[in-house]
Amino acid sequence: MSRILLVEDDYYLAKNIRLLLEKEEYEPVTANTAELSRSMIDTMNIELCLIDVMLPDGNGFELCRYIRKRYKWPIIMISARDDEESIVMGLELGADDYVTKPFKPKELISRIRAHLRRTEINGNTTRYICGRLEVDADKRRVLKDKKELALRNLDYRLLEIFIRNPEIVLKRETLLGKLWDCEGNYIEDNTLSVTVKRLREKIGADWDGNSYIETIRGVGYRWNASVSAY
Repeated sequence: MSRILLVEDDYYLAKNIRLLLEKEEYEPVTANTAELSRSMIDTMNIELCLIDVMLPDGNGFELCRYIRKRYKWPIIMISARDDEESIVMGLELGADDYVTKPFKPKELISRIRAHLRRTEINGNTTRYICGRLEVDADKRRVLKDKKELALRNLDYRLLEIFIRNPEIVLKRETLLGKLWDCEGNYIEDNTLSVTVKRLREKIGADWDGNSYIETIRGVGYRWNASVSAY
């Protein structure tokens, strides 16, 4: 059972989210202030954090920075502030996702599952299935509808990064850093845009005609499909 820290000062909203998490068989622990949440963060084994932006003794952005300096837990910001500046700030400070209020319960649970699933996908995983696509990391082969695709080395590396981090927002800087580390060469921002465009053309769309790669304007990209890892 995954333990989730919920930081929310609205009593009724916190209660409803806690009941939702318990229904989905998660173990929620709650805090209504930044001070209390820091104490819980430093003493409890947490697997994911849900953090409200506005808190009575500070804000979620500061708390996000505090967590990210110490731990690698997935962080989802939840806030009524839906302006682009706030969303970008949260992601820049280390949040993995940003959900605006009011949100649909099923959407929140879906995002939580995606982030927890990502933490379970480790370096031992060698095969990924995603709709019409199959990726064999050992052989560096990509199949679409059982037919092998011819991908450039950089295209394949980008695809593997997306496949290993499904359904979450990946900032452009994060992708550039990962590609640089993997290839041993500096990757320019424009090169990333070209590579994303080329990869989209190669892998096409899913069964419903939707693009696998979603552009998050001003932030980065998201692999917009679930992945099964073996």
